[in-house]
Amino acid sequence: IPTGFLCPLSANRYDIEFLLFSISDYESKSTIFEVGKDFPSIGMEIDVDYSSALGEDSFRKIKYTFSDDVLKLPLISTS
Repeated sequence: IPTGFLCPLSANRYDIEFLLFSISDYESKSTIFEVGKDFPSIGMEIDVDYSSALGEDSFRKIKYTFSDDVLKLPLISTS
């Protein structure tokens, strides 16, 4: 089982960029979480710990903490 990413960021030779990621309630279409390049997240506060050592992989991860209501949803959608 891999413990990290399978390729380094430097392997992005086509300059593919992360622009937007959102999580929504599938039935009501209400946005639970949305984050993207050049705009703040919606639905959650982002807590960044600048005191710890940041490696390349730290910029490729999102840690989610959702309420019980979100975790009980029967279906969610992502885009």
